[in-house]
Amino acid sequence: MKIVWLSPFGDGWSLAYRLREAGHKVVYVPFSGRNGEGFLPVLSPEEHWQQYAKKADVTFVDATPASRRTRRSYEPSELSFELARLRHGGVPIIGPSPTSELVQNDPRYFRKTLKRFGLYGEIPELVERPLRFFASFGPFGQAALVVRGPGFDAVVPVSAIHSPIHLRLGGLQSFLVETHHSSYVHAEFVPVAEDFHIVRILTEPLYPAVFHLFGDLLGTSLLARYPDVYEGRYQEPPRAFGLAVTFHRLQEEPSGPWDELLDVPGFFGGEIHRADGDHPKAEAHGLVPGAIIGGEIEWGELTGKVQREAKRVADLSGWSFELNGLDDVPALIQQYGGHK
Repeated sequence: MKIVWLSPFGDGWSLAYRLREAGHKVVYVPFSGRNGEGFLPVLSPEEHWQQYAKKADVTFVDATPASRRTRRSYEPSELSFELARLRHGGVPIIGPSPTSELVQNDPRYFRKTLKRFGLYGEIPELVERPLRFFASFGPFGQAALVVRGPGFDAVVPVSAIHSPIHLRLGGLQSFLVETHHSSYVHAEFVPVAEDFHIVRILTEPLYPAVFHLFGDLLGTSLLARYPDVYEGRYQEPPRAFGLAVTFHRLQEEPSGPWDELLDVPGFFGGEIHRADGDHPKAEAHGLVPGAIIGGEIEWGELTGKVQREAKRVADLSGWSFELNGLDDVPALIQQYGGHK
């Protein structure tokens, strides 16, 4: 496939890198930062990336752009408007729409949208929570529950017609599709007694959970037939559980090289780029440079495999990781995911 990968903040470059390593033709368009520099053919935003998008099989946007502040609210970014113009011309795009950008970035519009679908209520005072919860929809309607711990994302595939929270979000999901939003939707919710409150809507990939979600999308071959299959968006959910473990650095000083870690499954490479020199090697900057991802049918088998791989990477890199709360995930799967 020919893929144009637009990256407003450099978040998903190593997913684009893995697609290129798998044989796809990928052009990377970063709008800020050096993340991923030296690993992909790069096109600057000023170099008419739109012409490449018109010839590509799909254009993927790996984050929702920042909206422009007005006196009283926000207005969509020029990038979202440009994506809307390209969509109108028939260009296949997986990314936000001007409306979905505002749902994520404009607090007033967020509240207005939730009220429209009966999802807005008095949100209880938020306290420090060991686990966070997201009800997620993929570009073709694949549904998942994401449980986020201090150092992991657990991705649980669910059926959108059996998961109670996904059923409640059906109207919002349909509304976003009508606005031509064609990317991920993640509704963060807080359990309250027998109910829940939506506290945030993300209309972009959720890293690092998206490595499993996007991998399942590639495995269905839906992306290769996009946009012809888009109207049939309610597909069977993926079967495998996903688990991403995030690594943390204890210092900000760059050290490396980290080329060996780029082969770790799902490694997203926060602030990694090629160092200068005759034989450039990867350098890592920042406090959270990556994660590993696993996918298995059985939850117990998945957690054992990922923990072994995490320990191997920690021993190799000197980075740290933590899995506090991971043992609580099976009960949460039954409670919110509609699993028996």
